Amino acid sequence: MRVVSHSSDMLIVEDRPIFWSLLIATWVLIGLGVLISGLLALDLVRVFWGGTFGVLAIVMFLLILRRVRVYFDRANDLVEIRTKGVRRTTRQQFKLRDLAAARVQTSGGDTETYRVALIFENPHRVIATGEVYDSSRSSQRAADAINDWLAC
Repeated sequence: MRVVSHSSDMLIVEDRPIFWSLLIATWVLIGLGVLISGLLALDLVRVFWGGTFGVLAIVMFLLILRRVRVYFDRANDLVEIRTKGVRRTTRQQFKLRDLAAARVQTSGGDTETYRVALIFENPHRVIATGEVYDSSRSSQRAADAINDWLAC
């Protein structure tokens, strides 16, 4: 996650999976290239594998990739999490006064991965800003920016 906008009244942080979008788009193009070369050469094996690979990459693109943007608005006492995918957009709204802090959630494994979670006081609950974990330290920077903004 990274800070997109920062003022005394509003803070906006977002997670935009540019690397994964480019990687999956490359997979789609590779599958399409193998499919077309198979069609031109009348090679059914290449047509099958190119088509299968391309279709699976398109399904991944549609189901997995999402942009998450979190708005913190003092003027309207609002925290809004907007998740936008290829197929749909979702919005979750909460009262800013109920937000206690932002924390980094860690997922163990071979390498640790991170995501930002919002801790609410009333009622006691934790809301993850996204479904996926990230291996970079950008989540810690975003959580620090949120906590600093809340402290002002």
